[in-house]
Amino acid sequence: MPESRLDEILKVLNWKEAMWPIESILLKNIPLELLPDIDALTKIKYPWELLVLLRDQLKTTIVEQRISDKAQISDMVKMVGPVWVEEGVVIHPFSVIVGPVYIGRNSIIGNFTQIRESFIGLDSLVGERTTLARSVIGNGCHFHRNYLGDSLLAENVDMGGGTTTANFRLDHSRAKSTVLGEQLDTNLQRLGAVIGKNTKFGTTCQIMPGVKIGSDCIVGPRSVLYKDLANNSRTKVIQQLQIVGLK
Repeated sequence: MPESRLDEILKVLNWKEAMWPIESILLKNIPLELLPDIDALTKIKYPWELLVLLRDQLKTTIVEQRISDKAQISDMVKMVGPVWVEEGVVIHPFSVIVGPVYIGRNSIIGNFTQIRESFIGLDSLVGERTTLARSVIGNGCHFHRNYLGDSLLAENVDMGGGTTTANFRLDHSRAKSTVLGEQLDTNLQRLGAVIGKNTKFGTTCQIMPGVKIGSDCIVGPRSVLYKDLANNSRTKVIQQLQIVGLK
């Protein structure tokens, strides 16, 4: 696919409000050879459909290992199945990577991480003991001791230590997500979070299945999100601390 093909795709896409908080500019994070065809991209209506489409493209395109000779990978890293690793990538010991997986240029994978069937954009940091499963991660995202499952993130998302996404309902029903005030059945058994660009999370936050979080948000430590969060929002947990003397 020639370089001009991406510009062509962006020109014809007419994603509506239902795609919030994901913008078409996200596609610039995806290498051209991993982009779905233009017809498929124009047919999607909701962000979780884009997640599924991009994951399916990973499966059909990444069918063998392709590792840059300019990547630094510890001998104690375990890779299973097809994995693409770009130049400048550093993967630290005791990580497990199960393909299909794509890791973009200059990204760092920390010790004891697990990455399964995911896309990671360039200049990202997947810190120690983080698990990424079946997710698409934009450029410049940072993680540390997180669990992120079946989620779609735009660029420059930072997650504080211990923050997790829930991706499976306790009642085993399909995931639902609210779009323009209407709760919709996503037809997915597993769906995590959809997060816009430049959003930051404090430590030990929890995001319930199908929740969407806008761009430029600050999610304070220990926040539990059951509902969507609009762009440019901030959450804060107010704690009443009681100090009781010991006898």
